[in-house]
Amino acid sequence: MSVRIAYVSIINLRSSRAHVHNSLKTCEALQSSDAAVTFLHPGTRPSYLEDILTSHRVGTRFAFKFCNAVEAEELMIPNRFERGLAYLRMYVGIWSFLSGHADEFDVLYYRHHVLVPLALMWRMLKRKNVFFESHYVYLHKYFSQALTRLAVHASTGVIFITDALRKHYGLSGVKGIIAPCHASECELLPDASVSELRSELNLPLNAKLLCYTGTLGSTIQGISYEVETMIKILSELSSEYQSLIVGDKKNSDYLIKLADKLGVKDRLIIRPWSDRKTVYKYLSASDVLLMPRVGTAPGSSPSKMFDYLAVGKPIVAAKTPPVSEVLFDGKNALLVNADVPQEWAEAIKRLMRDDVFRLQIEEGAKKDGLKYTWSNRGKRINWFISGLKNVNRTGIPRRFAASLAGAFLGLAGKLKLKVFGTRSSVVLAYHSVSESPWVHAVNPDVFREQMMWLKNHAEIVSLDVLQKNLTYKGMLRKKPLAAITFDDGYKDWLENAVPILVELKLAATFFVTTSFVSVTTLPQAGLGAIKPADVSDLAQEGFEIGGHGHTHTDLSACDGAAFRFEILESKKILESLTEQKVLRMSYPKGRYSSKHFEALAEPGYTAAFAGHGPMRPDDSAYALARLPVYKNHDERKFVGRFYMTLLNALG
Repeated sequence: MSVRIAYVSIINLRSSRAHVHNSLKTCEALQSSDAAVTFLHPGTRPSYLEDILTSHRVGTRFAFKFCNAVEAEELMIPNRFERGLAYLRMYVGIWSFLSGHADEFDVLYYRHHVLVPLALMWRMLKRKNVFFESHYVYLHKYFSQALTRLAVHASTGVIFITDALRKHYGLSGVKGIIAPCHASECELLPDASVSELRSELNLPLNAKLLCYTGTLGSTIQGISYEVETMIKILSELSSEYQSLIVGDKKNSDYLIKLADKLGVKDRLIIRPWSDRKTVYKYLSASDVLLMPRVGTAPGSSPSKMFDYLAVGKPIVAAKTPPVSEVLFDGKNALLVNADVPQEWAEAIKRLMRDDVFRLQIEEGAKKDGLKYTWSNRGKRINWFISGLKNVNRTGIPRRFAASLAGAFLGLAGKLKLKVFGTRSSVVLAYHSVSESPWVHAVNPDVFREQMMWLKNHAEIVSLDVLQKNLTYKGMLRKKPLAAITFDDGYKDWLENAVPILVELKLAATFFVTTSFVSVTTLPQAGLGAIKPADVSDLAQEGFEIGGHGHTHTDLSACDGAAFRFEILESKKILESLTEQKVLRMSYPKGRYSSKHFEALAEPGYTAAFAGHGPMRPDDSAYALARLPVYKNHDERKFVGRFYMTLLNALG
């Protein structure tokens, strides 16, 4: 059964701002991805709603419900008292509808932080899930900051438009995903040559046109779009270059005055804001597309960036963290320092004089633009919502208490370590590093956060070093030893885990099942098995390879002959692939029997890893404990469990 979404919005449907287009196209994309979407608005139904949808090219229709409580314009009234009354009417109107139609929806989806009271009521009173789409960090509006943070942390899941925004709020990949707020609409590309487009748009035929499209003033948070960059760079370029700005002409006076002051007024072209199809004509008629800086806030991801990619013209953009998540210097764009006009000019001149390099940038832009479609956005968000749709809705108080207890125990472990130190060590046990729904699959972004935290708070060593320290009787350490291990054998190790480990220069051990088939019994996990050649590659990267049985059978249930076959066959294959001695193994499913310890010693195994907990000096070398890491271990839970494990150690 498809997920039923109440998409609650207070946008002014009559507005031409990008967020209206984004909201409507997101609803369409979700509907097209097999979700059932109802767009819920506090105002009255516009008589020309169909015209609005047509202008935004919404082909797949979704349901609309209007509460007839308050119009979007009334929520912007300057008078605080009147605006407060308008908000009160909005809350009453929307909640009356939601309360009376709760059985018709599975989740509530919203992107305006002022709706968080309704979201909390929906989650606590109706016991249903809430998804928040996070766009902004309110830099100077502290009440808005607090509401937005509450919306992020009180939701079932959060859709972030940039990874920088997710990191700002400290949310893991378990509860949050990245889905940029716009798309490359390649269907709008004109079927005409540059000269034909310039003639149609009355643009100079022989000039080298530098184009910017979008708002000329500031964002709704008061952050400048820095369009004056389009004027300043002309002073660094020859007279054949002209700046074409397509935006709101009523806000263009300051640009004209600046151009006049710098003596480049005759090289400035300003055109009024047009429909999106015409905007794509302007972009396609230009030589280079420029994207000045829109602040450096984590959510500053310009919508125009995706239009630029779709057109496939060379892009020069101001380098900021959110922009750098989509545009890559020298691959699909050139990134420059926003405040240095000379850098902009040099980047433009390089593109215009080097045809091969310009073609490389254009091809990179076109290729990457295909990733960012409304369809892909809808599928990704629907996948995320569907995956969390059936989380426990009735246990919020219980989960809160468990979270509080875990935080307390984690803090106790941290204080114990700080005050007394420890001789204990923690071996982390991972399986897959992927976006699979499997419980043992850790999201790659979450894995990176965990590795960075470990690097700062523990001494990460190889199992060889860690094992030698088991008999250490000297001073207690204030930084615990930690080791990183992986079980089974998944293709995503090389795709997702190894690059992070190499980048952070971390040691790790990979325990491999040598039958080289996917060992999970969950077909929906969709995990590819590692290949023999991959094992050789891991060894060449400097990682330790260990055994995990030959067929991933429960070794504790094996008789002597079967046990010896499993460990000897595994050892023989791995040593052949790596040309190294295999000295350690982990038990499939963590199950072992002490009756097999002697059999492990005979072929030269020095250690075997099993159950949960910290490693202590008195542990048997063939029953060493590890700390499993699961999908739902966000950074807070990961840190808490790490310190709780140390708290359980006496040494």
